[in-house]
Amino acid sequence: MSGDSASTFPKSAIIAAILTKTCFNSTIRFLFPFLAYFAEDMGISLDKFSQTVLVAAEVSALVATFMSSWVSKYGSTKICTLCCIFGGLSNVGVLLLPSKLQSTSSLVILCLLRLIFGVTFNLLNSSVQSSIVHNVDEGVIGKITGIVESSWTMGALSFVFVGKILSTYGWKGPFIVNGILMLLMSPLIYKYMPLDSDNPTTSKVVLVASTNSSGDDVVASVCPTSWWKEVTSWKVMSLLGCLLLRDGGMYLVLSSYSLWLEEDWDFEAEEAGTASLVISLGEATAVVAMSLLSDRIGLERNMLGVTLLIVLTSLGIGAFEGSSLYASLGFLGLGFVCFEWGAILTIAITGSSVEASDVRIIMLAIMFTTMALARSFSAIFVDLLFSNYGMRGIALIASGMQLCGVMLLATRGTDNIKIKEGGGWGWEERQM
Repeated sequence: MSGDSASTFPKSAIIAAILTKTCFNSTIRFLFPFLAYFAEDMGISLDKFSQTVLVAAEVSALVATFMSSWVSKYGSTKICTLCCIFGGLSNVGVLLLPSKLQSTSSLVILCLLRLIFGVTFNLLNSSVQSSIVHNVDEGVIGKITGIVESSWTMGALSFVFVGKILSTYGWKGPFIVNGILMLLMSPLIYKYMPLDSDNPTTSKVVLVASTNSSGDDVVASVCPTSWWKEVTSWKVMSLLGCLLLRDGGMYLVLSSYSLWLEEDWDFEAEEAGTASLVISLGEATAVVAMSLLSDRIGLERNMLGVTLLIVLTSLGIGAFEGSSLYASLGFLGLGFVCFEWGAILTIAITGSSVEASDVRIIMLAIMFTTMALARSFSAIFVDLLFSNYGMRGIALIASGMQLCGVMLLATRGTDNIKIKEGGGWGWEERQM
C-alpha cells in the first residue's frame, strides 16, 4: 500500500499539490459564504442559483466516480494535468455568459461549466490522495495528508479578495481569476508532481492453490478482490453516513451565515469576506493538530472526538446567535477548525483502508461524492430553513444531524495502536 519511505512522495510534489488544490478548493469554498451576493449580482433568486449549484455538484460527483478508474489506467500525473486544464477552462468559460442570467439557456450553460469543474475537482482530489497513500509509510499518512490538505485552509484566503472582486468587477471576476490560476498550474503539475507510476494498477488478488497429477502445487485460479464488498462493509458505510450528516450540518451553517451577517448585522460582501477570512484562518490550527496528533492518537479516535466537538460548536452558535456577534463568530471559527480536521481525517481513513490502488480510487471517489451530497443538501434547504427558523434554528438542526453522525461513528470502534518508543510516527499495529 505504501512505499518504503515517506521520501518517495517528494517535496516538489507536495508543493505542487498544495498550490493546485488551493486553486480548486478556493473555487468551491468562495461560493458558499457568498451565495446570496452571487445570486443578487446574477439577477436570479438565491433558490435558483442554489439549485444550479446543486445539480452540477450532484451530477459531476457521480460522473467522477465512474471515471475514477482512469486514474489507475493513465496515471495521476496525466489526470491531474488534464484536471487543471479543463478546470481552468470551465471557470474562464463564464465569459461566454451575459452579466444577468435571466434566460434558461444561460443557467444551463452555467450548470454545464460547473459540472465540468466538479468532475475535475473530484478526480484531482481522488488521484492526489490515492498517490499519498501509495507512496508514503503507513505511519505518516495522516501527517502528509494534513500538510497537503492545508490547501483547503489556504483556499479560504480567497474570501477577502472575492468580496472585493465581487464588489468591483461583478460575479464573473472570481471565476475568471481562479480559472487563469488553474491553467497556470497545469505545467507545474506535469513537471513537478509525478505522484505515482503511470502504469496501470491491479486489484489485490487471492491465489487459490491446488495440486496437479504429479503432486506439484499449482495456482488454479486468480480471484480479484471485490471492490463492492470493500465499499459496502460497515466500516465504510458508517464512515460515509457520518460524513454525510456531519458535513451536511456544517454546510448548512456555512451557507447561511452570509445571509445572517447580511440581514441581522448589515454586512456588505466585502465585510462578510473579511469576517470569513478571520474565521477560516483558525483552520490552520486544525492542519497543525492533524499533522502532529493524528498518527499518534489514531485516525478514528481523532475522528470521534472532533465530530463531537463539531456538535458542541453548532450548539454554541445557536446559543449566542441573537445576543453576541463575536461569541457566535468565535464558535463558528472553532467549528471551522473541527470541520477541517474532520475532513482531513476522513480522507486519510478512507484512503488507507484498502491496499489495491484501483479499489482505493473508487472508495475515494465515493467519499468525495458523499461530500458533494452534503454540500448539495445545504444548497437545497438553506434558503427555506433560514427564512423559517433563522440562524439559531439552522444551528440546532445542524447539531442534531452531527450528533447522529457521532453515534454512527461510535459503532466503528477505534484504532488499535501501539506508539513506537521515542514518539515515532509509525504504527506497529493497526486495525481497520
